[in-house]
Amino acid sequence: MRFPPHSSYRPEQTDNGGAGFDGGDAGARSGSGSVDTFAILLRRYRHRARLTQEEVADRSGLSVRTVRNAERDGAARLRFNSVRRLADSLGLDADDRQRLDAAADAQLPPAPAAPVRQSGPTWSPMPAAPPGRLPAAIASFAGRADEMRELDGLLDAAGGGPMPVVAVLGSAGVGKTALAVHWGQRVAERFPGGQFYVNLRGFHPTGVRMEPGEAVRGLIEALGIPPQRMPPTLDAQLELYRRVLADRRVLLVLDNAADAEHVRPLLPGSSTVAVVVTSRNNLMSLVAVEAAHPMTLRQLNEADSHLLLYRRLGQQRVRAEPEAAAEIVRLCARLPLALSIVAARAATHRGFALADLAAELRDVRGRLDHLGGPDAIADVRAVMSWSYQSLDAEAARLFRLLGLHPGAEVGRSAAASLAGIDAARAAALLRELAVANLLDEHRPGRYTCYSLLHVFATELVDLVDSPAARRAATLRLLDHYLHTAYRAALQLDPHRETITLAPAADGTICADIVDLHTAVAWFTAEHPTILALVSVAVREGFTEHVWRLVWTMLDFWDRRAALWQAWLAVAEQALDTADRVGDDLVRAHCRRSLAQVQARLGDTTAAERNFGYAIAAYRRLELIGSLAHTHRNHAWVMARDGRHDDAIAELHRAMPLFEAGDDEAGQARTLNSIGWYHAHLGDFDRCLRYCLRAMARHRRTGDRFGEADTWDSIGYAYHHLGQQTAADSAYQRALALYRELGDRSSEADTLVRLGDLHRATGDLAAARLAWQQALTILDASDEREAGEIRRRLGEIAEPS
Repeated sequence: MRFPPHSSYRPEQTDNGGAGFDGGDAGARSGSGSVDTFAILLRRYRHRARLTQEEVADRSGLSVRTVRNAERDGAARLRFNSVRRLADSLGLDADDRQRLDAAADAQLPPAPAAPVRQSGPTWSPMPAAPPGRLPAAIASFAGRADEMRELDGLLDAAGGGPMPVVAVLGSAGVGKTALAVHWGQRVAERFPGGQFYVNLRGFHPTGVRMEPGEAVRGLIEALGIPPQRMPPTLDAQLELYRRVLADRRVLLVLDNAADAEHVRPLLPGSSTVAVVVTSRNNLMSLVAVEAAHPMTLRQLNEADSHLLLYRRLGQQRVRAEPEAAAEIVRLCARLPLALSIVAARAATHRGFALADLAAELRDVRGRLDHLGGPDAIADVRAVMSWSYQSLDAEAARLFRLLGLHPGAEVGRSAAASLAGIDAARAAALLRELAVANLLDEHRPGRYTCYSLLHVFATELVDLVDSPAARRAATLRLLDHYLHTAYRAALQLDPHRETITLAPAADGTICADIVDLHTAVAWFTAEHPTILALVSVAVREGFTEHVWRLVWTMLDFWDRRAALWQAWLAVAEQALDTADRVGDDLVRAHCRRSLAQVQARLGDTTAAERNFGYAIAAYRRLELIGSLAHTHRNHAWVMARDGRHDDAIAELHRAMPLFEAGDDEAGQARTLNSIGWYHAHLGDFDRCLRYCLRAMARHRRTGDRFGEADTWDSIGYAYHHLGQQTAADSAYQRALALYRELGDRSSEADTLVRLGDLHRATGDLAAARLAWQQALTILDASDEREAGEIRRRLGEIAEPS
């Protein structure tokens, strides 16, 4: 992908077909030696072209009155670019244009005298090369169809009204300039007054940005005003710049602006000029005050990323190695600059396999080395560094520390904990990073950055911050997640077995978890990060955090079958850590957690073995509460294998332990389980007796999860006792509670049983509805159960 060079301007003249005002003779001379005025020349050229004043007006876009005044009074009342439009309408050659321009110039008032200073040199203009036409079309430009349509729509919507100001925003290397240039080339014919490009160097390897004064002087010269007519002050230059553009239909691309103040003086304020500004800054002030239309670019999608590779390397080469191409797209984070650099390397070395290039990128620590180029503008690391260097010290530190965060997104309190600062200050710094487009606030208070920026932050934190500082930040981050997750876990199940946490490190901030809703929302957003943090804790030697993080997540994972494989992986990781440490209690906790997910996944043999180990360890350690809960977990595995008598016996071992610990919630859950297993032995009356005893205790303790499970058991018993109305009512109560509590797995189980009830009563439509709802949940998580539901649905399929 080609980008315009990072110099002040392109040297080419704008493609408007005219030479513009120059510094020629003070007037144009006729063959007789007398000086022809502008009015005389204009009339002569019009008559030679055999055009009426009305025809000249129509061709030039000026009014008939303007043409008449020009032929009478000369150029005094004309705007600067009107002279060029008249020359265009008359079809003048270069020599005649020069004569007409010189005649117009002769009628301009003299330039203000340079101010005389009491001491020091007099004012002299800074040299500036003129802006040129837009850079050449980008042959390999790919994607951005939605953005192109949006830009076209803004232009179409303007109609004859004011032209839009568009702010194209986004992170380094995301393709802002490419989009602006490509679109500008596509709509160039709609701007007969010219298309101008200026690189403002807001983020540039030299670190020296183009100031508005330098930019406006270059634009004035490009618009046809000779240097000797340049006013001496910036205010006067800006006034002249706006006068020249006042009725000229122009596209102005102001590329690489540092911020709103950098670009605001260059907005011409003319309704005929469309302006496209690109920046890594979010230009909020420009959007708010100048009504600029914001357009934030993110990475390319998968299809457009492959299209870019096709256009650079050819479809045959890319399609020959589809897996390698897909990996390159992923490792380049679908970032146009990164993809272009890899494509350039592949194009230069045609003998290199794409698989070899993908292998180079797999090393996270060295990935940016392989995304370097021959100069700074084609080097991903360098381009990112310009944004980083624009930050103040505190924001730069937070950006580096975010390299230690392993998740795809970060919340304010997690960022505050990383930096060891208060939440308000962290929020302000996160906003600063978002303004610089180093982060994206994709939801209120939740920030992401694409993977290559995260790699860059990781490089920086390793380079700049000491090992002690990095370890302290990692501990604060782990404590933030552990202590917040513990609070959330107790909201999910206030009656679950508790563990002891060490005090959080100084500077740790916990997220606000005030109720079940915020707990579920926090776990939903953060569980991928917690999975990754388990590996961080293992790698960095924070072993106490490993098993405790797993403990906090048990209920959340247990209720979401789609997460069971991830639960299995971290449970095995936690057990490996516990075995290395050699702590019998930690090992027992880890084996129990592993057994729970193994049972969920159907590996009951392994689950029985690990539950047996945990039971023996808890008994040795005389941990009555843990032992009671583990007996109850073990009973569930036995029942899953069809050993309901053994399960009931195991629960009767748990019951006195719960009583000894004065754990009424544990007693109630055990009573419900005993009743449930009696139902599976066909003793539905006994099931009801146990479940009704359990319900009374649930209501005393306020255990809503236990109440939901018990309503499900009661519904099952009533169904098989032939009390269908009572069964339906019980199932509906269970469903309402499960939905309120966010227990999708249990909701699906109850829906299956509700469907069985409806089929038994002959209401096949209601049965289909219940099973379809269950299938929606199970399809994403439990293939075996989903297959069974499809079988049932097939048995009662609607007639075709």
